Formats: sequence, C-alpha cells, structure tokens
Amino acid sequence: MNIGDFSAGMRLEQIDLDTLLASSDISDKRRNRLSDLKSKCASGDRVLYYCSNREEWDAGMGSEGYVLVRDNEIIDNLVVRMN
Repeated sequence: MNIGDFSAGMRLEQIDLDTLLASSDISDKRRNRLSDLKSKCASGDRVLYYCSNREEWDAGMGSEGYVLVRDNEIIDNLVVRMN
C-alpha cells in the first residue's frame, strides 16, 4: 500500500528506531517486534509512527502503530492498538 493512501485520517511522525529501542518506556514484547521491523530496514527506508485521528477512534475504526516505508510503499507494520 502507498503511504499517501494509508495516511488519510492518520497522524504520522518519523521516528528513530534506535532511540525508541533504547527507551525504557516500551515493553519487551514491543521491543522484540520493533527489532524485527528494524531487521527489515534497508538504506533509505523510513519508520513512521501513526495514530488515527479522533473521528476514526470515535467511529470504532482507530489504530496506532508503526510502518516501515520504502519508496513510498509500506513494507511492514506493527499495530500496537486498535478498536
């Protein structure tokens, strides 16, 4: 899926996986999944945090997580919350 299509109704923020993995604020399970995501990264890839806007959550269609983007295409994702 193209990141442009995915981003409708989402807040996106580019993150540094190394910084996130070094954080003590994440669970071991999430750290393991993020490490798996990192192992798939190639030069030029981006990892974005995403979160649905309030309207999507209120409609029961919200989600939050991380996507690995290569050449504007989503290669992999990690969903951490949805309703």
